[in-house]
Amino acid sequence: MYIDIRVKDHSYYQREGNNIQVNLVISFLDAILGNQVQVITLEGLETIRVPAGTQYGHSYFLKSRGCYLGIGKSTRGDFLINFQIELPKKITKETEEELKRIEQRSDWNPNRDFIEKNRNILKE
Repeated sequence: MYIDIRVKDHSYYQREGNNIQVNLVISFLDAILGNQVQVITLEGLETIRVPAGTQYGHSYFLKSRGCYLGIGKSTRGDFLINFQIELPKKITKETEEELKRIEQRSDWNPNRDFIEKNRNILKE
């Protein structure tokens, strides 16, 4: 007798071997400032701290919080959280003005830095 067991796909949890992977939507402020956010784990709701400066697609690991490695085993895979940074579609006029003030005080401009670093492409 053969038994074929298949794990049904889930809309939130993705299983890769004994690891569990999820995509967690966070705000751009959480990513920049490193705020605390909540994530749904196999054990329930958990609060984690997003590292300041987190980029889209960065991952956070909860060691030994994935699937058990086998029946009667106490060791587990990992729980991986992939951050997906969401931007607001609309902001208030006050928020827009505040963001413009911050932009004016900042010398950070990734587009400008990218173009300067790759200007040689234009000569090819």
